[in-house]
Amino acid sequence: MSNYDNFSKEDLIKVVEKQESRKKYGLIWDEEKVKEQFEKDAENALPVLKEVKGKEIKDKNDKPVNILIEGDNYHALSVLNFTHQGKIDVIYIDPPYNTGNKDFVYNDNYIDKEDAYRHSKWLSFMSKRLKLAKNLLNENGIILVSIDSIELAQLKLLMNEIFGEDNFVNIIIWKKTNSPKAQASELGNQHEYVLFFAKNINQLKINNIYRSFDEKSLKPYSYSDDKGKFRLIELEAQGSQRTENRKKVKFKGRLAPWLYSLQKLENWDKEGLIFTSKNGRFSKKQYLSDREGVLVSDIWIDEEIKPLQGSSDEYVNFLSQKPLSLIKRILKLHPNKNGIILDFFAGSGTTGVATSLVNENDKGNRQFILCTYNKENGNGNIIDGYLYPRLKKIKSNLKYFKTKFIKNASNKDDFKIRITKECTEMLCLREGIFDEIKKTNDYRIFQQGDKTLAVYYSLDYKTLSELKKELNKIDGEKIFYCFTLDPLGLDKSDFIGWNNVSLEPIPQKILDVYKQIYEY
Repeated sequence: MSNYDNFSKEDLIKVVEKQESRKKYGLIWDEEKVKEQFEKDAENALPVLKEVKGKEIKDKNDKPVNILIEGDNYHALSVLNFTHQGKIDVIYIDPPYNTGNKDFVYNDNYIDKEDAYRHSKWLSFMSKRLKLAKNLLNENGIILVSIDSIELAQLKLLMNEIFGEDNFVNIIIWKKTNSPKAQASELGNQHEYVLFFAKNINQLKINNIYRSFDEKSLKPYSYSDDKGKFRLIELEAQGSQRTENRKKVKFKGRLAPWLYSLQKLENWDKEGLIFTSKNGRFSKKQYLSDREGVLVSDIWIDEEIKPLQGSSDEYVNFLSQKPLSLIKRILKLHPNKNGIILDFFAGSGTTGVATSLVNENDKGNRQFILCTYNKENGNGNIIDGYLYPRLKKIKSNLKYFKTKFIKNASNKDDFKIRITKECTEMLCLREGIFDEIKKTNDYRIFQQGDKTLAVYYSLDYKTLSELKKELNKIDGEKIFYCFTLDPLGLDKSDFIGWNNVSLEPIPQKILDVYKQIYEY
């Protein structure tokens, strides 16, 4: 509780104004007064990325370069707000469930069940990260969040607030175990949940998901002809399907209210798909060979979502790991086979492995971005002991980065110079161009396929003409980031005659993004 006796008049006015501005309906919690560790790390400083040399994974293919970022996910999301704002297709996360059993760390301390601010701390932790994550989704992007019953209600309200209640798609229920731990005073718990939101529900497009036929779903296919097994689909409206608006139409001599247009019925008849029963009723044949499987609903209890017990995955003992089969199905929801997948609670890297497997299955070129810390977890550090060894086993290209901080300075120009010197990896990540082909004291040039990236660091433009000659020799798409102290950008007259080069000023573009996130 706050001691209001020590508040100034101005502080008390702010408290009253805040209380009066709060919504009458919605989620309200007590913000933690103590700063999170990530806030302490970034005091008077801004994050950049530095590549971990020797940890790059290069497979002999032309597949996209996947990304691993080591560090607090708030800082990783801050960097991604510059490099990937509006570019992400799918976000899947499996955050701490706040069980009180040492699964949620806040301000370097585990939160237990007796903490009076347990839920408030969790909401504060999640809110900060989800707000940054929202900026990363493109307009037809989707976000799915695993959770159990402890924070399900709170998370739903929080996501309503951040992503908009109208953008709620569904809550998926999935069977997490075949053997619930039944206790005398409780029902056995077999299920968890995945909250599903769209960035913009009006642009949402998702794939139908099918599972394999089982014995029960095959039973209706009890008819057969020379084309194979089929089941019957009703064509004539019955019971509540008969409405005043459904007019009777004559089809093959039978006058009845039909569920489909006369045109469709006649087309199906020409294709030999109309079945006539002994009593003269018509149905449509649906052949088993034409079906991809059984259409999946929002309850995933089928055998294809395999609980972790008995899994062949050698990393199955990682705390809170989700089944590969679950994440593969989630990734298949989005229709873009060349999309970008983000998991900023990456844990043992299951999302990365699942992305690779889905790509193999449908010949896609999805790219994954994983963010996590490298702290001790059971048998070793998360990245060194679990995540990185798994990623080395899959056929993928990978760049490994760590977050680093550039301390602010009283001299703003000096700060801009230092940010520029340290932002190269961020620019490479933003453009997806990593292979360095030339490096000098004043500039560097990178290439990836037919795309070229150049970065110029010097305030003295003496070698600018040299760089111009280098870039004019290169064909294809070219992007050029040039250092300037001027917050308004670059003088275009300095860049006349640069062939097919897109020009961007730095570091102002980075600082403009960070201004919305950090106080500096």
